[in-house]
Amino acid sequence: MSRPVSRSDGRRSRDATPLLTATLLTLTLLVFVPAHVYLANRSDVLVFFSDVIIVTTILAAGTGLVLAGLLAILPAALQQRIVVLILGVSFLLWFHAYCLVWPYGALDGSAIPWASYTGRNIVDALLWLLVLAPLLWFAPRVYPRAGSACLGLLVIQLASLGISAARTYDSPLDFFKHYYVEKEHAFELSKGKNVIVVVLDGFQSDIFSEAVLPNAAYRSHFTGFSYFPDTVAGFNFTEFAVPAILTGNIYDNSVPRDVFLRQAFLGDSLPATLKQAGFAVHLYPWRGFANESIYYHEAVASNFKRRPRPWMNKLVDVVHLVDLGVFRSMPQFAKRYVYNDSKWRLSAVLTDTLARQLLHAAPVGVGEPAKPAEIGPGGVLDNIFFRFIGHDPSRTGPITLGSERGVFKFYHLAGLHVPVKLKRDFTKGVFDYTRANYSEQAEAYAMIMGAFLDELKRLNVYDNSMIVILGDHGSGRAAELYTNPGDSPRIAELDRTAAYGDFQRDKARGIPLLLVKRFGEKGALKTSRAPASLVDIPATVLAELNIPHPRVPAVADHTDFHGVSLFALRPNQPRVRYYGAMQWTLEKSDYANPITLYRIQGFSWSDDSWSLEKILDPKK
Repeated sequence: MSRPVSRSDGRRSRDATPLLTATLLTLTLLVFVPAHVYLANRSDVLVFFSDVIIVTTILAAGTGLVLAGLLAILPAALQQRIVVLILGVSFLLWFHAYCLVWPYGALDGSAIPWASYTGRNIVDALLWLLVLAPLLWFAPRVYPRAGSACLGLLVIQLASLGISAARTYDSPLDFFKHYYVEKEHAFELSKGKNVIVVVLDGFQSDIFSEAVLPNAAYRSHFTGFSYFPDTVAGFNFTEFAVPAILTGNIYDNSVPRDVFLRQAFLGDSLPATLKQAGFAVHLYPWRGFANESIYYHEAVASNFKRRPRPWMNKLVDVVHLVDLGVFRSMPQFAKRYVYNDSKWRLSAVLTDTLARQLLHAAPVGVGEPAKPAEIGPGGVLDNIFFRFIGHDPSRTGPITLGSERGVFKFYHLAGLHVPVKLKRDFTKGVFDYTRANYSEQAEAYAMIMGAFLDELKRLNVYDNSMIVILGDHGSGRAAELYTNPGDSPRIAELDRTAAYGDFQRDKARGIPLLLVKRFGEKGALKTSRAPASLVDIPATVLAELNIPHPRVPAVADHTDFHGVSLFALRPNQPRVRYYGAMQWTLEKSDYANPITLYRIQGFSWSDDSWSLEKILDPKK
């Protein structure tokens, strides 16, 4: 082996190679790759490109200086080898991020089948061994050229990032980044009238019917509620399912998405109408996951505030980008550690700290307490609801009472969104996505909602509150979660036009939970056989408040379907309903992917009630 190159202390002190390698490593991992991830997913992130560059550069500068300082105090021979090793690692991280990118599908909380990727582990392990072993052996010879190699990689990445930034699609959907959601009064209710809508993401109706409804202990909390099992969602994914709930409109690909959202929410939407009627309107969307599900504007909600967003909120978003960048850069055998069972390693640390500061104490649970770290991307809002479990009435809870002015609250919780993370006893983990585990989490959320309702009763605001608890859509993510599937010849025909080539998946996602309590309603939980749709919610709420609401088709050119009050519907009455399903994708554009528009006439759990209406493709 070659002998280390000897250098005088004076020359060593002027050698910039350690600083260059530290800069390369930190800029690659903390700036360049996260910035590329941002540019590829800008519609899913709440910050602007300038925010990303500023925050990541500060993080990289601090980390790089610490690393360079540690390298500076090493003995010369050891320093050379470590510097060359860092150069090799930086190259490999760059190579994984841009050249050897393994596909994992949408990183939306779904379990990653790590056991299926043994081949990737072998490939990546061999690659790292073949690159790092020779570099470590020949480090003294490589070291004199390490500085130039670092500069070369830095220039390549800087040029690549500049080109990507110049070519990035300038989306009008960035409107949501100009606002942040003020949460200081998230649980301040009115002494007068309250309208409370709680979305439990992905809560499927038949699961409620099986796992919750038969249990008398669960049912006892839902006094005055009506359960509508025959309910059809507006859409199969949140970004358009929520607009259907709040505006009564189903997106049909006829106009750009931002135009649809602006017109739907600023028009006769439920929040805009209530705000005009003098209500304090507070919406708490699923920020960071479904940014395009609501149009952010002062006319829509009282708690939508213009930028600048609080710097800590920006830090949370940028740290998640760093997590994604690190995940992309790491070899297969290290990705699992970064993914951290969908909690993401760095994000979990930061959000856990912030949740503790916000909640002041861990929420009390049943069995093993649920920690304040994220339960799915819903984050802190879910954890505040967890606090209602085991709440001591002698202590002040999160709910406070304000003036007599009417209040409208819209809470979007992670609910039953993939992955399954709660057992019925509130044991926390990541569990297989089976019907049994999904049902247990449904029971846990039924208990959480029951405890929330009990708190409203204790504060004497239950009777003067109209409450809607619903799923924005169903699940259908596994065959055992399909709703009453059949095998008639029609199914094969419907599969050909289904969003994912599987009609039963579309159908299951189209059958969400719907529970509604009217003002002053009492008595045991009832079941209504009315043919409901989530587009009926605005008309139902406004009818209860005696506020006029225009009768507008939920889907353009389909005048046979519009929102009506759920309590004006007769059981099993004939009614045509429509529901849109698309294939979700990370890549965003002005329009959605082709939408399969279904026509449902009859009981929604029956295959025979479903037929294809049309394919809504903006390219045709």
